[in-house]
Amino acid sequence: MAKKKFKKLNTLIQIRKELRRQKRKVVFTNGCFDLLHSGHVYIFRKAKKLGDVLIVAVNEDESVRKIKGGSRPI
Repeated sequence: MAKKKFKKLNTLIQIRKELRRQKRKVVFTNGCFDLLHSGHVYIFRKAKKLGDVLIVAVNEDESVRKIKGGSRPI
């Protein structure tokens, strides 16, 4: 089962260094997930199969507004 964790960037950088030391393959994706749907879950599952660890970054609100419009994020 996946671990539910939110990490700050500086912590994530240290985790990534340790994973690299362990020779574990890391897959990274990011996006606007304010309206999480089955397409997102599908992509996460496919991405996870490409490596040992999947890291998902969530875009900041300002970025979401630029990409999705002024009414977002929800």
